[in-house]
Amino acid sequence: MEQDILDTLNKAIREEHGTRVNIESLWPDAEVDSFGTNMVFMEMDEKYGCFNNEWFLGRTKEEWMVLPIREIVERVMNEGTIV
Repeated sequence: MEQDILDTLNKAIREEHGTRVNIESLWPDAEVDSFGTNMVFMEMDEKYGCFNNEWFLGRTKEEWMVLPIREIVERVMNEGTIV
């Protein structure tokens, strides 16, 4: 399941011309601009339902700079709707 979530995330990142990440990466490693970041998390929220505006907008720039990919995947596993 973890790999499926990571694959979905990487697909969304690649659609925004970013760089593939792994479970040990941090969000900046994806090399996605702010618009692309919005698009990635809109797609992730559409699929898993756990990245709403409150979650997305509640982060400071500094928090985005150290956001682990592992945390994104674990959020889906713990709070998302996985079909």
